[in-house]
Amino acid sequence: MYAVGYDIANSSRRTRIRSVLRQATPLWQKPFFVLDQSRHDALALWRELLPHLDEDHDGLALVAIASPRPRHGLSVTAAPAGSGIFLFG
Repeated sequence: MYAVGYDIANSSRRTRIRSVLRQATPLWQKPFFVLDQSRHDALALWRELLPHLDEDHDGLALVAIASPRPRHGLSVTAAPAGSGIFLFG
């Protein structure tokens, strides 16, 4: 499972990134998305997003997170997995 966050300066680039991410997952609260995908699929999505960014003005983060697990009747929405962070910009 992965979390994706963005900080896109330009409105048209931001709209394009948001559109691609919304197609990939129903789990989002702008500007954050949760991808319940394999590492391979998450990195493929990452490569799809990169051409739409301006490396001087935009930021995009893909972070591996642990799967949510119920604990004492509550759900943990995301916990750091510590397996990697990828940053652009």
